[in-house]
Amino acid sequence: MIDAQDFIAPAKAMGFKTWAGVPCSFLTPFINSVINDPEMKYISSANEGDAVATATGAAIGGHPAVAM
Repeated sequence: MIDAQDFIAPAKAMGFKTWAGVPCSFLTPFINSVINDPEMKYISSANEGDAVATATGAAIGGHPAVAM
């Protein structure tokens, strides 16, 4: 599996600072990395559709976002 920082660091450098996702044991390293970075925001979602909708809304509002 890819190391969380190998994905998050380049994404952050490209301006992706809002992350939305469903809590999942497979994503724990990614979620924890985002939560522990004061420059980024993690939005916990009830399901995958909510995560996509949240990320889409953030992007439309001018905040590039990632749906996990």
